[in-house]
Amino acid sequence: MSDPVILRASGLRKSYSQASQEIRVLEGLDFELSPKESVAITGRSGSGKSTLLHALAGLDEIDSGTIEVLGVNLTQSNSDERAQIRLNAMGFVYQAHHLLPEFTALENVAMPLRLRGMDQRQSKKIAAEVLEEVGLAGRSEHRPDQLSGGERQRVAVARAICPSPSIILADEPTGNLDLESAVNVMDLLTGLTHSKNIALVVVTHDQSFLARFQNIYELANGLLVEKANG
Repeated sequence: MSDPVILRASGLRKSYSQASQEIRVLEGLDFELSPKESVAITGRSGSGKSTLLHALAGLDEIDSGTIEVLGVNLTQSNSDERAQIRLNAMGFVYQAHHLLPEFTALENVAMPLRLRGMDQRQSKKIAAEVLEEVGLAGRSEHRPDQLSGGERQRVAVARAICPSPSIILADEPTGNLDLESAVNVMDLLTGLTHSKNIALVVVTHDQSFLARFQNIYELANGLLVEKANG
């Protein structure tokens, strides 16, 4: 029988040195993510939420502990192997959209598929379908500087979802948006991942969005504490 957990973190420890002082961010943290599960992670500024997300993606080195994604131990993998896991199993949405400025919305959304080796025609066909799902079919040939902030973030959501990853990790995806755009983007992110059976982990400081998630955790004192939903 296959393991129902697609991401497992065990005993994560991470510290930084700052002004000759050791700052402990993660203190033996454990976390598991199941297929299709949606999780929100909250916590005060500086509690280590972004550090945790980067560690789960294999972007930040940890001091000790293990991280497994789809049965692959990231902590024992080299940088090329971790990059392949991110490319094939993960999607990312950040506070800043990180779209390539010289590419159109369509080309940005198709990029993960192109990196996987899909030909241009097929990748653009799939990207166009996802842009339609996020309500931007009419903006596909626009570059990022021709889009509003909310539209750029919707393109970023489309790019993350386009290759149908197993997991999407989102770090304050609505942090730079006005309220209306923030609600729009969060509804798209949670709705599309649910309909496409993609597991979702979102770091957010906005308490008003928490009811959209199956499970809520607060990162405090280097550990995740499960919070009641609602």
